[in-house]
Amino acid sequence: MVKIMSPVTVRLKLAFAGVALLAVAGITACAPHGMQCRDIPKGAIPPPAGTYMCQWNNAEIDRAARDQFMVYRYEWQRDKAELNSFGEKHLPLIAERFACAPYPVVVEPSGDSRLDESRRNAIAQAIATHGVDVPADRVVLGHSEAEGLQGVEVPQIAAGIYSGTAGGQSGAASATLGGIGTGGNAITGGGQQGATIMFGTY
Repeated sequence: MVKIMSPVTVRLKLAFAGVALLAVAGITACAPHGMQCRDIPKGAIPPPAGTYMCQWNNAEIDRAARDQFMVYRYEWQRDKAELNSFGEKHLPLIAERFACAPYPVVVEPSGDSRLDESRRNAIAQAIATHGVDVPADRVVLGHSEAEGLQGVEVPQIAAGIYSGTAGGQSGAASATLGGIGTGGNAITGGGQQGATIMFGTY
């Protein structure tokens, strides 16, 4: 039994066939010698939406992550190369991310060069006990970029975090999961110049 198609069905099938032929012809014309449209100059296709708008935020997040590898003076027992409870809680988090992070571990100096070197060596040895290779240049002495806060500023920053409008003294800041931006780590607090305030991970 021969099935007779309606004129409408015939026209639809011819239309689909025509579109398919045009697509094949376009691909062939675009790549006559396997070039695959290489005449499009580099940079002609714009990057994904938000690439440039998010750069400032990504920079703040990067500084926050860097500061999580900062070992502050208050994390040590006084005048000793032994971590206190704050440092003992912080160190495993550093060791856990040490191998995959590009940041150095920075030990804040005390002013006593002999004690500072002992503390630097203590951090390197403690990280190594977690089964991580510690190159000599990955644990250094230095100061944080964080500026810290005055006591009167803390309630304002805290209020901004919980309301979703966190900000420093100059410029708005963003509340984000992670560490702390230019204003320090999760224990010391945020910065004054529009720093990114984040909920701490330690």
